[in-house]
Amino acid sequence: MRCLGFIFLYFCLTALLAQPGFNQSYDLDASGSGFVNGVVKGDTVIILAGLRYPAQTPWGIALIKADTNGNILSTHPYFDPEGKTIGYGYNYDIKILENNHIAFVGGYFSESAQFLIIFNEQGDVVLFKKIPYDNAYSNVTPDFEPYKGGYLIGGTVVDEQQNKFQPFLTRTDAEGNLLWTKRYPEPGRDQNSRCMKVLDDNTIIIGSVLGNIDNFTYGKSRIFALDSLGNLKWDYRVPDTNEGIISDLVKLENGDWLYLNKKLEIFPQDSILAWSQLVRRDSNFNLIFATRLSPTKWSWNQTNDLIPSPDGHWIISETTALVGPDFSWLGSDGWAGCLTKVTSQGEILWQTCDTIHWNIPGVDSEETASGHVVLPSGSSIVIGISNRWKPSPARSFGWMFKVDANGCMMEPCSVGTETPPEKPTRYGRIFPNPANQTLQVEWPPSSETTYIHLYNSIGVLVGQYRMEAWEDQKSLDVSTLHPGIFFIQITDAQGLLFAQKVVIQR
Repeated sequence: MRCLGFIFLYFCLTALLAQPGFNQSYDLDASGSGFVNGVVKGDTVIILAGLRYPAQTPWGIALIKADTNGNILSTHPYFDPEGKTIGYGYNYDIKILENNHIAFVGGYFSESAQFLIIFNEQGDVVLFKKIPYDNAYSNVTPDFEPYKGGYLIGGTVVDEQQNKFQPFLTRTDAEGNLLWTKRYPEPGRDQNSRCMKVLDDNTIIIGSVLGNIDNFTYGKSRIFALDSLGNLKWDYRVPDTNEGIISDLVKLENGDWLYLNKKLEIFPQDSILAWSQLVRRDSNFNLIFATRLSPTKWSWNQTNDLIPSPDGHWIISETTALVGPDFSWLGSDGWAGCLTKVTSQGEILWQTCDTIHWNIPGVDSEETASGHVVLPSGSSIVIGISNRWKPSPARSFGWMFKVDANGCMMEPCSVGTETPPEKPTRYGRIFPNPANQTLQVEWPPSSETTYIHLYNSIGVLVGQYRMEAWEDQKSLDVSTLHPGIFFIQITDAQGLLFAQKVVIQR
């Protein structure tokens, strides 16, 4: 079991490694809860959550405050005054306003309507405004931005007349009163959007994907700009027909575009595999690079936000599944959350996938990374939802896990761009670090055989090698392993001699 493998590895490396992060699920004494997204204010993580107490039939929402060690400080639940179920989808936005109030937008489960809710610093609700949405079967509203004294709400609606998915943009005043709303249909096609950015007072960017919900293999990423009244300014569509939805987008200082989307690998009979990628294009949308992020090919791989780190790089959270034809962590059918740190040039510095808390005997669950925050220290906290189907009864949990600035829950974790590529030890050395295709292990000859064990970041043995007494160097082929964090142990008949963290990146 991987959980036991991780525990074994942890204790083996006790002399070298500590546990600065955390990994925890939260039920909040509720029959169901799910963490959707968060934002950092000082040393407090403010979390947007869905919530259902046993005594409450409808779902409600909650504002949760936690410290950066994962301890819940306070929970502030709210239920619709009309007794209807309200809640959120994955990665819905949460914002801290200029007056330090906390605002977000959610939706109704039983009707096509949105709501705007604002909490004060103490956690009291100071505004709850229902925003009906006409001529639609349903709508999702993941994007929310303060704008010109009011708010912009962006997302996707299922149009009642065309029965197609369409991006929409809504503008309200400060009290949530509707000023205007517009949709951006593509005739005869579905179009899904979960990315809205305000570049300036007269430029609002929408990231989306064109396709057909009944035959979603025909993906085409689309980016278009609107003015302050929601009118189209310009429109860009990627040349390829195998790129999916854009989940976040930034414009760099030099005018280049950096965004997250999906790359589709299309097979006959409309089946696909997919992986998330970071794409950079110049100001004219010429491709500079597209870097694969997902550790495995899976049709539901999905990134969340592109958040800058204090050292000038980017942190990306993603939902993935640790299965696939090109992935070494076989034997698990669980979903997991991953964090990836990447440069603006597309170089992956590290990737950490969490599987510890869901890979439990007798438990069948789906772990969705719904968002993340980056702390001033460079540490990151992933925020997510656990839908647990077994054991019965089925229920939901919120969860978080934290890693340090080097992507580890264990110390020391100083390997990467911030350390020299070769790390000498009093016994020998392991290089290059980070590695690409091969790792070299230099070890002084001894009177007995030594063994090299290579573990991935959750403690699963992915390589085992033997060094005879006369050998002083061993070359390890790591070309088939996906980029990420690994640990090397060197042992002999008496036990552990040495352990070191290594990074594989391409």
